[in-house]
Amino acid sequence: MAIKNNCNRLDRPVTFGWNLIFGIVAIIATLGVSISIAEAFTNGSTGVDGPLDFTGFESGTIIDFDPKTFTPPFDTDGDSVYHFTTINIPEGVTVKLRANKAGFAPIRWLATGAVIINGMVDLNGTNGHAANRSLRGLSLPGPGGFHGGMGADAIMGVPATQGFGPGGGCVTDNGKGWPAGHTTIHGGTDTNCPNLTKIYGTRFLLPLVGGSGGAGSRTTHGYSAAGGGAGGGAILIASPVSITVNGKISANGGSAVDGSGASGGSGGAIRLVSKIVTGNGRLTTDGGSTWWWDSSPSSSGRTRIETLGSTFTGLISGEITSVTMMPEPILLPSSGSPVIRIASVDNLPVPSTPRGIFTPADITINKPLPVAIAIEGKNIPIDTKVTITVLNETEGPIVIESSPLAGTMDSSTATVDLKFPTGFSQIFTYAKW
Repeated sequence: MAIKNNCNRLDRPVTFGWNLIFGIVAIIATLGVSISIAEAFTNGSTGVDGPLDFTGFESGTIIDFDPKTFTPPFDTDGDSVYHFTTINIPEGVTVKLRANKAGFAPIRWLATGAVIINGMVDLNGTNGHAANRSLRGLSLPGPGGFHGGMGADAIMGVPATQGFGPGGGCVTDNGKGWPAGHTTIHGGTDTNCPNLTKIYGTRFLLPLVGGSGGAGSRTTHGYSAAGGGAGGGAILIASPVSITVNGKISANGGSAVDGSGASGGSGGAIRLVSKIVTGNGRLTTDGGSTWWWDSSPSSSGRTRIETLGSTFTGLISGEITSVTMMPEPILLPSSGSPVIRIASVDNLPVPSTPRGIFTPADITINKPLPVAIAIEGKNIPIDTKVTITVLNETEGPIVIESSPLAGTMDSSTATVDLKFPTGFSQIFTYAKW
């Protein structure tokens, strides 16, 4: 979520990022049970979004995917679940998915017919900013991934920030950024950064979650330090007919600038579910480059293929899981999934699907005093506290904890008072229990 506080300045708004929930997910695998696999399955697609078809576009075309710009618009309810009939991305065409336009939630493309990707689906996190004050800002993740941290600013006295996400890279005492973690390819541990070898998510890709951001650097070049790369996004593509990938699906983490001392984002997640998965393309969830320590990349992500018959012969990077498709695969969050959202700021209602960008901001305020932030929770244990992180465009991060959630598991609320710095800010929420 993004907020703009016009107090003492008239050209600036607060932005809300994707509300993040990380609880404990228990999955029970029953072994030795005979299961009859149906020849097809229902993925829940209504087909209401029609075909996603870029046939006729010139080779080299890049589609900066924004669901609101299509006629008619896609995903009108803003839940990042798309109900297509067919999907066709021709050779030479790239569909770029970034959180600022496609949303911060993981992408789910459900098709009633065949899916053909001969071009590229790009959910990569962007690279971290260079050691330049005018470029300082958060790197942008793919949908379902997390921002990278910002480098320090010596003039403003602003410290470097760690990467976002459950495995976000840490800023250490020596001024460098530890790599971001996802499935972890690094050995050992470090007390300065417990996230270095932190494994989150599961090979089932339930929940579907992308890569974490790399940390910014404290080592300034002149007056500013470089930022960390963003995490790769997360995508589920499901078809009861077939999925063909002769092109590329990429959910790589963004890299840090060479020699900067910052770290790259970790790789995201790709899940393909269909009766037939075929092709000779590429599925990549590589970690971004980290320019210090041993110069190894940040952690890679995960790819999962669920099918009755796979003839896919292409390249797959990162952790790979290939299994026989279950009769009724879980494709969407259940109705009992935990949800947390910021309902209002200073009694101003937050949009149901906040954009998290600065222009325009989700909410504009004009107060030099603390204002109330109202939080709503669902399917979260009572008494859980919500951590709120505010990143301002010129000041350091503000981290504050809410009052305990009160009410019931079905509907709970909490509040926190916060004085927002002047200018644009982004708000991130995090609950853990």
